[in-house]
Amino acid sequence: MKKCKAIIFDYDGTLKELNEQRISKEVEKTLKEIKELGIRIIVATGRPHDDCKYLIEEGLVDCIVSANGALTDTNNTVIHDKKIDNDKVLRFYNFTIEHKISATFYSRKMQVNGIQTSLLDLGLKEIMNVDSNKLSMINLNLEQEVFLMCAFVENRFDQKLKDVFPNMVLSRWHSKIISILGTEVDKVTGISKALDYYNILPSECVAVGDGINDIEMLEYVNYGIAIGRENKRLISISDEIIDRVDRNLISLIF
Repeated sequence: MKKCKAIIFDYDGTLKELNEQRISKEVEKTLKEIKELGIRIIVATGRPHDDCKYLIEEGLVDCIVSANGALTDTNNTVIHDKKIDNDKVLRFYNFTIEHKISATFYSRKMQVNGIQTSLLDLGLKEIMNVDSNKLSMINLNLEQEVFLMCAFVENRFDQKLKDVFPNMVLSRWHSKIISILGTEVDKVTGISKALDYYNILPSECVAVGDGINDIEMLEYVNYGIAIGRENKRLISISDEIIDRVDRNLISLIF
């Protein structure tokens, strides 16, 4: 393949095991070896930025694409952001309170609306291994930057949300969670901005992921690698399948 200048990793289930609080020492070592080769590392995740910022602070990655593409940040420079208008955030918040729906709001960290349900507990545990009781309440008076919102509802509620918020972009990627964005963005939106910033072409990149929301980024780059064999759609568009991220990834690419 053409000389690789950047590797783009998903976070949960790819760099980090779901039962871990952070990446393992083995993965940490692998990232350091990749960086030593002069290759940029970009993390693209559905999480808020602060959940992964230790990777930048410890010099393990160059850039984080968070909130499923709504924010791209090097921690010193905001490369790209798509904030949701404050009035839309307020409308969504009031709707969830009225209907007693658990909701999360992604600024640079994740916050909640104070409605505690089993869907919230189970959803956050399954996708991020996050304890919902430890999250802070959103303070709408501060008019924080919000990039992504999530409602924790069964899919039978989807049409109701679409009817109430016709000017928002709704996307379901989990049986218990539907995402609400101000504009149409995905991981590739944020990744493309990062590559422009570093003057790197998609044809000079490798992407590694494990989920449905990683399909577009694996298709976007020159070489796509799937983690695991459970996601048949992801496997069908991948160039390679591996069980986990470790040093073998380096020898596979180079």
